[in-house]
Amino acid sequence: MPTPTRVRSLTGSLVFHMNTYLPRLRKQHLSTTALLLKPETKPITRETLQPFYQQEQISALLDVENDISRTAPLRWKPRRRDSFSLPYFTDLSRVDPFLDSTPSGVPKSGRWPSQPVPKMEDTQFQQGEEDDENKIKDLSRLTGLPIPYLQSLKIRELVTHRVTNQTRLGKIAKQYVLTIAGDGNGMIGIGEASSTSGELASRLSQYQAIKNLRPIVRYEDRTIHGNVKVKMGAVEVLLMSRPPGFGVRCSQYIFEICRCAGISDLAARVERSRNPMNVIKATVQALTAQKTPGKPTTDFTANSQVNPAAGRVMLTICGFKDAIAKGRGKKIVDVRKAYYGRGVY
Repeated sequence: MPTPTRVRSLTGSLVFHMNTYLPRLRKQHLSTTALLLKPETKPITRETLQPFYQQEQISALLDVENDISRTAPLRWKPRRRDSFSLPYFTDLSRVDPFLDSTPSGVPKSGRWPSQPVPKMEDTQFQQGEEDDENKIKDLSRLTGLPIPYLQSLKIRELVTHRVTNQTRLGKIAKQYVLTIAGDGNGMIGIGEASSTSGELASRLSQYQAIKNLRPIVRYEDRTIHGNVKVKMGAVEVLLMSRPPGFGVRCSQYIFEICRCAGISDLAARVERSRNPMNVIKATVQALTAQKTPGKPTTDFTANSQVNPAAGRVMLTICGFKDAIAKGRGKKIVDVRKAYYGRGVY
């Protein structure tokens, strides 16, 4: 009866392993075991080593003999012969004074010391710096503001998105950037630009924001005068003045505008649409279009009184007290009617 193919293959592989690996294992283990199974010879003593070694060497040899047992070589592994083996015999548990010493004068960077790479001049970067300096000088000449003041401005990019212009040659993609600029002390400006390069669009919008710097009126250098409501497109923004310590409680866009303008107490509400571009434009328009306390109005009607002896005209001021109180956010009392028994006019 013929032997099945699978049994034949298993038998062949077993014979192959026996002929290949068993002699190798026998050579590794039995070579050491034969030496260990030999009867003990004459023990090593100090007297037998006296003629050949010095006293220090004899003490070291005896210590090693006492530390290493006869069965220790059975646990030793054979020396590796592959590419990962050590090319020398050494005790890795101890520090070698020569091989393991740290060289002096070499930084502890974890890398081999090497010569510094020669630096090449980047002419393109230097040219860009010169262009920025020239542009700042041009802005200073156009706006009349000093260069240190322009360099200290707070600039924030609030809106950035991609726009597309459809032409007869196809679609032209550009990057749109809206930026605000302010000094934190009552000056605010808004600028927008678009370009095929995002970096160029950002730079142009910053320049436009600096050119459009406008002063805003602040009450006590912290809030606005009363409440202001502005409509821009479908966006309605309501700005409300608040007492000291209230903080800026509004959306993120209005918060950045207040920080650049130097407003620390404000409440805002955005109604209907919340388009970021219209919200920013409406907020800046509301800050620059505040109604401040104006000059008192005069009324030359029947209430006016003429004193010919003094040659003066006694004007009746209509609404002066209420206008000042509303503009300043404080209560004003007429002292003539509060003191002296209300008899002084």
